[in-house]
Amino acid sequence: MPDECLDLVVSSPPYNLGKEYESRQALEIYLAEQTAVLLECSRILKNTGSLFWQVGAFSDRGMLIPLDIRFFPILESCRLIPRNRIIWARQHGLHAQKKFSCRHETILWFTYLFSSDRFINNNYPHESTIRIAISGIFFLHFPILGQFIYIH
Repeated sequence: MPDECLDLVVSSPPYNLGKEYESRQALEIYLAEQTAVLLECSRILKNTGSLFWQVGAFSDRGMLIPLDIRFFPILESCRLIPRNRIIWARQHGLHAQKKFSCRHETILWFTYLFSSDRFINNNYPHESTIRIAISGIFFLHFPILGQFIYIH
């Protein structure tokens, strides 16, 4: 793909959990592979575009590492600027035996440029709904329902 050809990148990459559709790798190898993907995504993203990257957590021998913490410096090394951490809270998750169950995931929103008036409109009663408009593509977020709705 040519440089700066996309307005929007949205991804929920594999979480490196070792499920049947992915192999589990050492965290540093996984992050190095994701860095290569993010470098390519940042290359094809327009300087007015946005990148949304959904991440979970990595668990190793009882230690839990929130992946958004590890992705921040990677995305910043791609010259992208953090705009928001969107928390997707859900009702159900896998039951854990030695820790609280994970009931959320994090969506990272990064851009090159930013104008808050262009992206977010918080004029809804009690902020029950937030509208995000990106290059003519609209997402509605309903915090009470914990979901995004894509409107084209």
